Amino acid sequence: MRAQPVRDSTLLSNLKPLTKLVCLILLTLTTFFARSVEEVAILFSITLLLFFANRIRVGSMKWLFVPVVAAIPGTMAVFMLSYWLEERNVQSAAARGSVDAALYVGRLMILLVANIIFVRTTDFRRLTEELRLLGLPATFVVLLATVFRFFPVLLEEVRRIFEVQRLRGLETKQLVLPKYWLPMALPFLIVTIQRAYELALSFYLRGGLVALDRKRLSVCPSDIAAVGATAAVMAIQMAYHRW
Repeated sequence: MRAQPVRDSTLLSNLKPLTKLVCLILLTLTTFFARSVEEVAILFSITLLLFFANRIRVGSMKWLFVPVVAAIPGTMAVFMLSYWLEERNVQSAAARGSVDAALYVGRLMILLVANIIFVRTTDFRRLTEELRLLGLPATFVVLLATVFRFFPVLLEEVRRIFEVQRLRGLETKQLVLPKYWLPMALPFLIVTIQRAYELALSFYLRGGLVALDRKRLSVCPSDIAAVGATAAVMAIQMAYHRW
């Protein structure tokens, strides 16, 4: 699968990859410390606003939302059951379980959308270069860039394998049974090994990650504004909890 083209006209695509990585980490921490449904709803609204404002295409990554949405009833049931076993009160268990389930699913959705934004708007070659300029170990840089870069690629391979198996008679409802997992898991394992080999070969032919003779990292006003805005949201949330 070809990489999604980066639109230079959008705000996020003009930010440095390292800036977006810092913002993603700060957003993850802010989401983790969110304690109420209102906070999660606000963070999710901000994330969706960035998603639509930058005209990002989900593509094959839409498959990530399928298990999350499908697991909502089960998640709510688990939380409600745990509170019912603790309190033996159906009404209280339903209320608390619904809130905790909403927090859990909301946090997960925020992180999914944020990672899709990051993957679709980031040039990972530039990210690799900037991380190396920071003096980070080459192994860590390669691992991080590979995880983000090949995440949508592997999702596309899953979609293709599913379409092939569906043409051979495999139905979606059959995937609930473990005995039908092998026709999906075995081709995916083979494709993953093939992709890893191609990546290693490409990396070797390009000479690996050598030291870069470039000027130091520069910081633009837009990068400072982006990191400052994300940090401000996190600071406001922490101050709100203290009050």
